[in-house]
Amino acid sequence: MSQPSNAPPDDESLAAGRAENCPPIAQLAVLDLAHHRSIHPIPRPEEHPTMRLWPEVGNLLGLSRSTTYEAARRGEIPTIRFGRRIIVPTAALRRMVGLDTPIP
Repeated sequence: MSQPSNAPPDDESLAAGRAENCPPIAQLAVLDLAHHRSIHPIPRPEEHPTMRLWPEVGNLLGLSRSTTYEAARRGEIPTIRFGRRIIVPTAALRRMVGLDTPIP
């Protein structure tokens, strides 16, 4: 069994359901996404700076509504709150699932 590379997976790897280079939380999302017919990759921050926590991010991660909000409450999903509205910075989400490298 070979060691997985530390390089982050690209959008094609995620869309194809290849989870070998992803962190554990992203592996679950990739495996769940691999079973869906329509795959929506996580957009680049330049194109779409934020996403709605539910349904956009929850669906991308393959989580139910309640699980998505609980993960956000626990800090497992990066969020920004504006009153009652909760949004997710796309750059932080991409780093979380291993698509982009962390900012030093």
